[in-house]
Amino acid sequence: MKRAWPGWLTIALCGVAVWFSRVGSASLLQDSDTAVLLAKIRERGNPLSWFAGDWPLGNHFYRPVSTLSFELDNALYGNHAEGYGATNALLAIACIAALFWMLRELTDRL
Repeated sequence: MKRAWPGWLTIALCGVAVWFSRVGSASLLQDSDTAVLLAKIRERGNPLSWFAGDWPLGNHFYRPVSTLSFELDNALYGNHAEGYGATNALLAIACIAALFWMLRELTDRL
């Protein structure tokens, strides 16, 4: 456990940096792709339907998990960009923690 504390400290510092640098301005939702994506999600109103076909931009990509993330943000925050930015920051922090965990698993026996 002694060897792990620098990693946990790094995760905490990176997490704090990500959290305080998150985007929360209204311009986050005004990007052309994001605006179309949210309009299509609100139009369809059926989150599970994204597992059966194209994603909202209609460019022949199959991305149900990222679309579900937008569905969740839309349900929780509507048109409040701060919530979308918070979700993105939390996902980035989770990725930092997952990377640390993977590196610990790979190097524990060294």
